Amino acid sequence: MSPLVQVDVLQIRDSARQSVDTPTPLPTDSETLIEAFTRDLLPGWPDEWLQADRERWDQMRLYSLEGLAQQMLTAQQYLHALQAALAATAIDPIRETAHRIVIEIHIAEGNVANAVQCYHQYKAYLQRELKVSPSPQMTDLLQGLPCLQHDQYRQHSAPTQAPMPAPDRLRGQANASHAREATAMSVHTTVNVGKAKSS
Repeated sequence: MSPLVQVDVLQIRDSARQSVDTPTPLPTDSETLIEAFTRDLLPGWPDEWLQADRERWDQMRLYSLEGLAQQMLTAQQYLHALQAALAATAIDPIRETAHRIVIEIHIAEGNVANAVQCYHQYKAYLQRELKVSPSPQMTDLLQGLPCLQHDQYRQHSAPTQAPMPAPDRLRGQANASHAREATAMSVHTTVNVGKAKSS
C-alpha cells in the first residue's frame, strides 16, 4: 500500500498507546477519541483470522477508555469521564474495572443514589450471568456512604431477644400449663353451679 494511504485503526491504535503510556496531558479531542474507541474492528466480517486481532483491539480500547475515564475523573471532567467509562462497559459488560470507575464518578459528583444503583445493577448482572459477586475493591467503594450506613445501623441496632435458659423455659411452660388447667376448672365449676341453681 502507498504511504499516502491512511488506515484509521492504526491511527486510533497510536492514540490509544499514547493515552496509556503517557496519560498526561489530557487529549484535546477527547470526544473524538472516545467515539473512535467505540468502533468494532471490521464489523460484519466472519473471517476467523480476525478473532485474534479483534481481541487485541478490544483490550487496547478497553484500557484506553478506562485510562481516559480515570484521567478525566481526576481532572473533574465528569461528563467526558462518564462517557468513556460507559463506553468501556458497553464493550465488555462483565469487566468490573469500568463499572468501578462509573461508581467513582457518581460519588465524586455527589450522586450517591446513582452510585448505589449502578452497584446493585452490576451485582444482579453478575449473579444472573455467572453466579458470582463483585470484588471487595468494588464493595469498598460504597463503604461510608450515608444510605449504606443507615441500612447497616438498622440491621445492627435491631433488638434481639436472648434465648431463655432451659430451666426457665421449662418453668414457663409449666406455669402456662397450670394456668390453662386452672382456667378450664373455673369454667367447669361455673357451669356446674349454674346448673345447680337452675334445678
